[in-house]
Amino acid sequence: MIKSIKEKVREAGNLGYAESAYLAAYNIASVPCAISYKIRLINIFRILKRNRRWRNKYKGEECYILGNGPSLAAMDLSSLRNKHVFMVNFSYNTDLFAFLKPEFWVGFDKNLFSEAHGKDFESKIEEYADTNFFAHIEAYREDCRHDNLYYAYPTIYSTSDKLCFDIGGGYFNKFTNVIHYAICIALYMGFSKIRLLGCDFTLHARTKHFYDVKQGGDGATQTPYRYLGISLAIRQHMNIYSWCQKNGIDIVNATPGTELEVYPIVDFNNIM
Repeated sequence: MIKSIKEKVREAGNLGYAESAYLAAYNIASVPCAISYKIRLINIFRILKRNRRWRNKYKGEECYILGNGPSLAAMDLSSLRNKHVFMVNFSYNTDLFAFLKPEFWVGFDKNLFSEAHGKDFESKIEEYADTNFFAHIEAYREDCRHDNLYYAYPTIYSTSDKLCFDIGGGYFNKFTNVIHYAICIALYMGFSKIRLLGCDFTLHARTKHFYDVKQGGDGATQTPYRYLGISLAIRQHMNIYSWCQKNGIDIVNATPGTELEVYPIVDFNNIM
């Protein structure tokens, strides 16, 4: 029997207690975080309230969230053109992004907004004027304002299925992975059918991203810290799926060969 990724993580890192302690620490830390959030919110509220135009705009509709997993490199995604598509992080530098011209992009990797990549990020916002970009509030600059650029301010780590995803100025959970953020933004928009692609979540893949496949690679180094991060990511996916079940949201994973087994796994061709 093929072991689930959760079992692999447990066996390889023996992280049951570490994970629980880590999450408990963030539970305790959430109180001062909440206070700090409210204080800072006064100054950034005008930035966040622009997001309110998206609240329940697509209520009852279907969307596709594309991670950057290597499985995308072998898929024909032409059927996604003219669909509600989310892409993430450095995917904006790929031919697939140019081909699909996704309606939404979500980026919470701070490297995106670093001195090395900041100008590239801004150029993509201008190049893809029909794509709505959602970035971490730390990327905000007074001299970088675009009608298709929005910000979100995650502050309190998700440790239960009581999700907070009010990107319009309320509480917005903090997560370990950009796909969590993309799902929550889709929920804020009212999407009730969410399909995940490129969410491989393979521990020992030779390449981490679909745009690295041609270059080969030796895979990610597996360390106790990485296993803890993976375990936390799984826990947060479980929280999201639990919330979706309770609220009538149909969310599935259509990634070929995925090891992210939290969501029901379906064949991509059967949902098109």
